[in-house]
Amino acid sequence: MTLSFDTQELEALIRMLDEPDEAIFDQIRNKILEYGPEAIPFLEESWMQLSGEKEIERIEEIMRSIRLNDTFSKLKTWAGEGATSL
Repeated sequence: MTLSFDTQELEALIRMLDEPDEAIFDQIRNKILEYGPEAIPFLEESWMQLSGEKEIERIEEIMRSIRLNDTFSKLKTWAGEGATSL
């Protein structure tokens, strides 16, 4: 599901990826995931500027999850349309 795009909110969420509390980080992560593929360019830009290992790992994991969710969604749509071969 893609939200209407709020660049300021997304950038603020990305800045909070160094959150030490795992429960709060999970909320931040889930909110970023709701943006879907539209968040990837912002995450990539932040990823290139970070030096902290934990934040880099978190961004990489979020980008993987977004890509996986997007691929699954597209395959589900494709299969639902009666596709029979790749």
